[in-house]
Amino acid sequence: MTGVTLYLIQISAICAVSQGFLFDDQVCFESCSCRRGNIDCRNKNLVVLPSFYVTTGLANQLATSDRVLMIKLNDNHLKTIPSHAFTNLTATDARYFYFYLSDNQISEIDESAFAGFEGRVIQLFLTNNRLTSVPGVISRLTLPYLDISGNPLRTFGALADVSIYELHVELSSVTTWPQPLTSTRVNKTLYIDGYNSETLDGFIESEQLVSLHISETKLVDLSYLSCNATNVSMLSEIYFRNNEKLDVSSLHLCNGSLNIRRLSIRGAHLPSVPSSLRMWPELVNLDLSNNSITALTDENFKGLSQLEELYISQNPINSISLDAFATNVKLNSVHFQQTALATFPLALTRLVSSPLNLAFTYPMYVQCECDVLTQLAQINGTRTLGRVYCITQSSVDVLEAFDKILPKCH
Repeated sequence: MTGVTLYLIQISAICAVSQGFLFDDQVCFESCSCRRGNIDCRNKNLVVLPSFYVTTGLANQLATSDRVLMIKLNDNHLKTIPSHAFTNLTATDARYFYFYLSDNQISEIDESAFAGFEGRVIQLFLTNNRLTSVPGVISRLTLPYLDISGNPLRTFGALADVSIYELHVELSSVTTWPQPLTSTRVNKTLYIDGYNSETLDGFIESEQLVSLHISETKLVDLSYLSCNATNVSMLSEIYFRNNEKLDVSSLHLCNGSLNIRRLSIRGAHLPSVPSSLRMWPELVNLDLSNNSITALTDENFKGLSQLEELYISQNPINSISLDAFATNVKLNSVHFQQTALATFPLALTRLVSSPLNLAFTYPMYVQCECDVLTQLAQINGTRTLGRVYCITQSSVDVLEAFDKILPKCH
């Protein structure tokens, strides 16, 4: 490297510093660190917010081509968000702001905390705080994403008539559906965490809702969705997690028009595959993991001709009938890790889709007899069988058996 080259590199670096174009984290706002698109104040034991006074040089340092700025304040000891708390950040060039305020002790957010953010887009993360009311400021923000789960919420007035793309809301402190939520317009995804009632007695009204997630509730009866809820014709994905009393068949009452393509029922202690699944012949993806299912029969998935992906891991399954997937002509992915199966299920040899993706806990074993090997050889994508071994010759896997044993069968 010549002296001239080194000099030019040094001059370039000095210019970059003077203009604020720094690529490494720099200390800012006393205890935080800043770099392009990021202000990181996580886990700093903060009890009050920094002033967020932004100089011209710092504004340049934070600038990104997509005009996004992430403000990470999670894992601190903040209790209140005062008036004009973030107004100084409008001195940046950012148009899209991500505020991470989860895992604090926040119980109050001032109505003017986001003063000056008119015309800017905000995503707000408030998980695991101490809010008892949805902050009123929310109704005045352009807010495509809001997560207020993990809060002891009791009043929801600020969400009335609000339009939002994705909403995560905690209902563990209520026993009836909050009336303001009835007029909340969720345009893509709704997460409901906790609900201390066995009957769903209300719902949002949204023609654009596509995906519904319900977790950690006492819900049994979901018939409201098919009997009373209106404008849910776009709903095609439902995900249930750890709803131990859930009655999935209640979704089919009143001849509802739900057209579900993706369904997940995890952690519901299901003793068997729900017979009501056949009411959704358009199912493409089905997840029944982490339940108490012991067997898969010929009837369980009958008629699900569009099914492509099946997840049945973490179940004490000890048998799968030979024709369990006979009508699932598009099934190309089966996940069955952590089951009680002693041998590789030959029902999988009936799958006709290609390529075939199988995920299981290995090693597994089969009887390497001519009829069994002939069936296994029909699997589209036999590389999957590299961890399946012969019972009588545990050092020989099925792929090796195809070469050594199968030719002798003819």
